[in-house]
Amino acid sequence: MATPVDPAPTHGPGAPTARGAGPLLAVVVVVVVVLGALVVWRRPKAAEEVVVIGDSVTYASSPAIHERLDGRATVQIKSMPGYRTSDLVDLFRVLIDERVASGRPLDRAVVLAGYNDITREDARSAGLPKMMAQADRFDCAVWLTLPARPGGEPSATPDLTPKAVDAWNARVREVAADHPHVHVSDEWARVVEETPAADLLQADGLHPVRAGHLALAEAMGRALTAECGG
Repeated sequence: MATPVDPAPTHGPGAPTARGAGPLLAVVVVVVVVLGALVVWRRPKAAEEVVVIGDSVTYASSPAIHERLDGRATVQIKSMPGYRTSDLVDLFRVLIDERVASGRPLDRAVVLAGYNDITREDARSAGLPKMMAQADRFDCAVWLTLPARPGGEPSATPDLTPKAVDAWNARVREVAADHPHVHVSDEWARVVEETPAADLLQADGLHPVRAGHLALAEAMGRALTAECGG
């Protein structure tokens, strides 16, 4: 309910006449209508929706991701341990199609995948470009690169060599160049490489411990802010 406006004074040189009140009221109405339209057009950040998809690293970190992102968005996580990008493609597509069919927006997406592509010697799989094409359907998507040297050293997982991870990350950047809505971020890789491996990862040098779950969630939040503006 609008607050009543005090009647304009009827004395002095500044008092509006009956003829001047009409245009003034019209201007006020126009301003209110425009402001109202802006409020409808710009949804508050709290209404933003984020889809997170990945493998076992994301799966284990899901509670921390919700802790970090739920305050600024509605979060939907789809994570499948052991899955390569080629395994995730159909899950991602179905998830997106269901959102579109139900009228839910494709605001933001975060993808962390590739560990299993590398360890299962499938780094040249067609799954990467297909996943990237699905991510490009969002208004803004962040694809996280993988850490090649946890704590500055090679991973304890034999197949996850720095050379193999560097090659994967380079391919991610190459494919992303053809998808304008997908932004490649090194936030997760940087944190893992700059922190002692035992502080964030299990002995395998791949899967995170609790501190790593939190670090991944924070990295996703920072990447979304940097690449998608909030």
